[in-house]
Amino acid sequence: MKKKLMIKMVASIITSTLLLSVPVYAEKKEEVNAATEEAFLQDLKTALEKRWEISDSKDPDSLSSEEAFQYYTDITNAEYDILKEYEDCTFDNAKFDTMVKAYVDAIKCQSVATKYYTTMNNVYSEYWSAGYYVRAILLPDFVDYYGLEIDESHMKDFRDTKAAVEAGTTYTTVTTTVEDTTNTSTDNSAIDTSGVNMGEEESVQTPIEIYNDDGIKVTITKYEKTQYGSAKLTMDVVNLNHKDISISSADYSIVINGTSVNLSPFGEIQSGKTGTAVLEFYPDQIGGIAIEDIKSIDFKLAIYNTTNNQYNLKAESGDIYLNVNGNIVTQRVVYTDKENIQKVQQLLTSLGYNSGSTDGVPGKLTNSAILQFQKDRGLAENTDITPELIAELEKAAQQ
Repeated sequence: MKKKLMIKMVASIITSTLLLSVPVYAEKKEEVNAATEEAFLQDLKTALEKRWEISDSKDPDSLSSEEAFQYYTDITNAEYDILKEYEDCTFDNAKFDTMVKAYVDAIKCQSVATKYYTTMNNVYSEYWSAGYYVRAILLPDFVDYYGLEIDESHMKDFRDTKAAVEAGTTYTTVTTTVEDTTNTSTDNSAIDTSGVNMGEEESVQTPIEIYNDDGIKVTITKYEKTQYGSAKLTMDVVNLNHKDISISSADYSIVINGTSVNLSPFGEIQSGKTGTAVLEFYPDQIGGIAIEDIKSIDFKLAIYNTTNNQYNLKAESGDIYLNVNGNIVTQRVVYTDKENIQKVQQLLTSLGYNSGSTDGVPGKLTNSAILQFQKDRGLAENTDITPELIAELEKAAQQ
């Protein structure tokens, strides 16, 4: 009997960097050799094709744990065996040289992952995904800027992942199969899962940089539900500006689940220091919305210089749109440009909804048409112009 183990996590660039520093079994060459971009790209093409030849021939979900272990080992080695010679090579182009080393390290990271596949699935997933995200960042650039010639059908997942990484919304779900140790088999090779958390892994908040200019950096680092019945969003602030600063929202309001409420983050950070700004809210402050029902938080930061209790506006951030899922917040993309708004209006009109003029300016008719479309399609109702909304509209237009 087999169980599917679903592990959901957020991979971050910081995590990837830490993971890639783990030593692996590959032997280092004593001599450093020069190499050409053309040679590496040709070998990378060959390595990828060999990897994909194996991966396209099998469905890992249908394999036993031991078979899947061998499968992941084989696909990783197929690529690493060809590219390991570049581990200590140098290239004239410094950027290309860095990319090659990072890519080889990413494959090595996945090699490390396979060691834990049958014993510590959560550790396997962390290592494997860290390697995957680095590969996903680099491969599109090898194709687009350095002329790597590979089948574009294999690039879609990498491009989508890279876009998600750059948007700060990277999630991945890894499905693996482990043997059930409760069976009556006398096979002594059954997997010992004692001490391994077989339930859903606790999610980790990926830092979200929301402002960085003139020596001031603001990064969302935590979202939590407190024991007092509130929810709290914490932002780390670095103030290398020559004046003390205060943090609040631009108009002393935030938007929760599409409804504006009179709340604001607050934090005061001295010059040359680090500190935090906190946005905390209770149900009675957000129109009675239950903390557990919060799905989105939108606001814009205002940063004030403070001298002798005098507040002077220094800067405002752009609009910050956050999705809430459990104790994790992620940024979502919301279009405010004329071109995308116009595209939504045109799609709505073609589907028979009255969106008003297709002028690229959202108004009551456009918002009403969006809400009606979402209601008709059974979608969450929100007037934000998002990539997901456009995708749903295009899908409906093609039917």
